Amino acid sequence: MRLINKFSTVLSICIAAATAAASGSAQATTASPLSSSHHIFRTQVSTGRTLFDTFQGTNLQMAAELPAIQSGQGRLIGATVSSVSNKLVYFNSATRDLSLNIYGGATRETLISSSHLATLSAGSAAQIVADFKRDGSFGVVATDASNGEAAVYFFGATNALLKKESIIGLSATGYNVVGAADLNADGHTDLILQNRSTQEVMAAYLGGANGLSVLSTHNLESSTFSGWTASGMLDMNGDGHPDLILVNNKTGETIVNFYSGEMGFNYAGSAYLDSAQSSGWATIVPVKVAASAADASVATTATAVAAATASTLASDAVAAAASSPAPMPASTSGATVLIYNGTGTTSGDVAAVESLVSSLRLSYHTVNSSELDRMSASQLLGYRLFLMPGGNAITIAGNLSKNATSSLRSAVASGLNYLGICAGGFFSGSSAYHNFTDLTSGVWFNVYNTGSGIGKRAISISFAGGVKRDIYWQNGPNLSGWGNVIAKYPNGVTAMSEGFYGKGFVLLSAVHPEAPASWRYGMTFHTSLDDDLAFARTLVTSALNRTMLAHY
Repeated sequence: MRLINKFSTVLSICIAAATAAASGSAQATTASPLSSSHHIFRTQVSTGRTLFDTFQGTNLQMAAELPAIQSGQGRLIGATVSSVSNKLVYFNSATRDLSLNIYGGATRETLISSSHLATLSAGSAAQIVADFKRDGSFGVVATDASNGEAAVYFFGATNALLKKESIIGLSATGYNVVGAADLNADGHTDLILQNRSTQEVMAAYLGGANGLSVLSTHNLESSTFSGWTASGMLDMNGDGHPDLILVNNKTGETIVNFYSGEMGFNYAGSAYLDSAQSSGWATIVPVKVAASAADASVATTATAVAAATASTLASDAVAAAASSPAPMPASTSGATVLIYNGTGTTSGDVAAVESLVSSLRLSYHTVNSSELDRMSASQLLGYRLFLMPGGNAITIAGNLSKNATSSLRSAVASGLNYLGICAGGFFSGSSAYHNFTDLTSGVWFNVYNTGSGIGKRAISISFAGGVKRDIYWQNGPNLSGWGNVIAKYPNGVTAMSEGFYGKGFVLLSAVHPEAPASWRYGMTFHTSLDDDLAFARTLVTSALNRTMLAHY
């Protein structure tokens, strides 16, 4: 008996970060406005997958995967972001067509419309999107490969082509136009170009009556540009000077070069934006613009699209459940998600899941051990989703009464959805020795055997459909034996699973896609941080809406 208890103690540990257990009183929380952040887009060249990243300084706060691009749109060349919408511009080099996708909704991720913008003249290739007029509209910079001439296609507030104007005094022969920013703070947008041979980066300072005449040029300083592709400029450190974002040609690592000085070309050091060795992605720096009057309809359309999607998801969920569960209960709590932060959870993972839920603009409460002990099943049913983060499952269970786990189990059986991450996976299982919830109808979960002992590491997780992601793991469970298998460890045992307990949808993850950059230090990941964070959001929305993920 002593040996069994000792072994189960080891297997039930799932510490997400080296921090103390969190506790605190329940309180309603919602996300802060996205307008205070800055953004980049990243697109996978081979597939067209596009991620929308939100930064505070150089720290990635959230990432979301946008709906797939339309067939034939070509590659993403630029974008604008406003408080209402994201507008992504694509260029098809075969047809020379420009097209536009507009995304709206609370987080600007709902695809509202796709439309054709214009067909460029023969020999022209679209390079970037820039803000020359500063009125909420945008211009597309295109170059002619035969003579290096550059021109701007101007689009109005309704995204209609207004005119084409040449950039005077610029020869882009041998260069790619990679970005636009006001480097010298004179009120005119300047262009950033990179030499295709030397990879040096040059600023072309614009001015004149229409702001499209080259007044001077200057190379940006750097320790080296060799082996790096410039992706545009954005003030990442808030000092008023645009900084250059670069992607390593071989590894895919992303860094930012900081700049200062009167003309904005003086090198002031570098920092990582993502150290993952994930090649095959292009980075797009969008233009931040004011929302135009024409954008007002985007919010209304996005609301209608979201409502229709929610209705479809609810119908699909009912059809997917073998027991045909009733519709999800209406919230009476004033919040959608209940996040457990009691004794046994780690404050680092509680903070990570709170950030994750906030990024989805979902309201939530946190609840500690004593508060959960006092909650009835009917009170728990005032929420749509219960989220159990990482920590020590035995400590979590040991600090909850049997009444608490019984109420939680009853609430899930009656329609509350459950998302368990790492320790939350252990806690959902069955145990003869610990006060677990047994949402798995008697299935007990052992720790995953990595072959090299317990600890933390980047583990390659395989998903149904062939996708692989490196995801942070720390003493997580082997989830085999229950539910549909969403993802597998390298040896083929279950890393993520989903199923129903009564009328409640249960989604379990043995790994931490929500892990922030600080947890990944000292490990080699071949999946970018934003890709993992975007998938973590998928887990939350799937659990919330009872949406079955692809499974084996």
